[in-house]
Amino acid sequence: MRMEGGTLGRMRWLDTPPCVPLEMVEPGPGTLVLRGPTLGYRVSGGAGAVFGGAAAAFGLRLSRVLPGPMKLVPLGIAAVGGAVAAVSSAQASVQVTVEVSASGLVARWRLPLLAEKELRLAPSEVAGVEVKTVVRTERAELLERSAEVYEHRVCIVTRDGRELPLDTHSTRTQADLRRAAIEGALAAGRAPG
Repeated sequence: MRMEGGTLGRMRWLDTPPCVPLEMVEPGPGTLVLRGPTLGYRVSGGAGAVFGGAAAAFGLRLSRVLPGPMKLVPLGIAAVGGAVAAVSSAQASVQVTVEVSASGLVARWRLPLLAEKELRLAPSEVAGVEVKTVVRTERAELLERSAEVYEHRVCIVTRDGRELPLDTHSTRTQADLRRAAIEGALAAGRAPG
């Protein structure tokens, strides 16, 4: 496995492609091109950035009118709001492209203010393509209800045992179809048997 574009230490979340919903573009014979994230993912990131920025501005404004030690709470609100705004703006502006063919897999991604990174895997380095189901519980306090949300991630498993989540779907069938498309593109051009 070869990665180009530099590294920032061993920060996995910067050194591997982000797992975001991807759309299939330019499906050609033997080549699969995925690009994303999808519009809905970008819009939710933009909304999160707006709310995070508003919380940060509120916290900073409130800290100006409170005396001494009481400023810590609004400064904490401002810090959390700023972090939410930063992560959400990255979610809204990340760019990911994955190309899969018989010659291997090439993933390119770019986070805001950072250089584009690239990850190349030869077909011999790919042990398999798996669908991993992630379940998380989301709670609605006002409605006093909670719900389980299922996310199905399409992951590349390398021969050295690493898992690289590439794509995410809300249904298992969508994830299985994407897994089959990736496996088909990797297998195209190989001699049968």
